[in-house]
Amino acid sequence: MRLITFILMAVFSFSFAKTIPYFKLLDENGKVVKREDLKGKPSILIFWGLNCGSCKKELPIFTKYYKKYKDKINFYAVVIDTKDVKEVQERKKFGDLIFLFYLMVEK
Repeated sequence: MRLITFILMAVFSFSFAKTIPYFKLLDENGKVVKREDLKGKPSILIFWGLNCGSCKKELPIFTKYYKKYKDKINFYAVVIDTKDVKEVQERKKFGDLIFLFYLMVEK
């Protein structure tokens, strides 16, 4: 756990104030989120795959951070290996995952 915290802190300290490329996400409820929507509040984008074993182990850890920091940080769990919302919702059942999942629409 300390290693993950250290890695996150290192990544954020070096990526502060950098411009990220344009993207458009679609959440599991059909709402579109664009890069411009991230302004004003720190955001964490978590890229993961439905068939990724280590991703399944990491997402519950991010859920813990989400519960603790959801009022201060936006969390986006971006699925990279499907565009099927129903498949994503079905896979969401593998843990206590309370934040929304997003599909990459444009990059």
